[in-house]
Amino acid sequence: MRRLIALSVAACVFVTPPSAPSLSPASADAAVSVAYTLEKLTAESSTVVVAKAIEQRSEWLQLAGSRRIVTLTKLHVGETVVGDASGEVWVRTLGGIVGRTGQQVSGEATLVLEEKALIFLTRATDGAWVVTGMGQGHYPVRLIDRGTGSPVPLLAASPQVGTLLGRNARETLAQARLVGKPVADAIAAIRAVKR
Repeated sequence: MRRLIALSVAACVFVTPPSAPSLSPASADAAVSVAYTLEKLTAESSTVVVAKAIEQRSEWLQLAGSRRIVTLTKLHVGETVVGDASGEVWVRTLGGIVGRTGQQVSGEATLVLEEKALIFLTRATDGAWVVTGMGQGHYPVRLIDRGTGSPVPLLAASPQVGTLLGRNARETLAQARLVGKPVADAIAAIRAVKR
């Protein structure tokens, strides 16, 4: 239901006239979501993987009673943290560009080709893999040099995640437990929660 609300509220459509140079739409960062705890994010995910995006394509799809642009991204799974995904999986995210028409959905996960990420996945009602909690279930891996001369792989927030509101002050949000943490520590925390 949250995906449908976010889709109907945050979808932005842009069309580039044929005579215009390559233009990008103006940024409209309007996503506000109820934040997931790591426990909720893990419980609502069928699988959690560390994977690299290796192929992408966008297409029109009839979804939630409307024709929408979606992006399909093939992930090469490097490590399965929870669940049984392995090899390669296709993941569907909302938005993308088909021809001269594009749709952007604030708060959606932004999967970037050749980028490694920790990704929480669940099955949509039609069987497609989707990112749990949209951008809240996507944590790109960044190599950060902490002054040791040897970069460390740390997790970052998904770029379009938007503003997150916690339900109460006692909850520790998933982002607080994962962003800036080494990948190995995040994997250990997720597996501990799953147990």
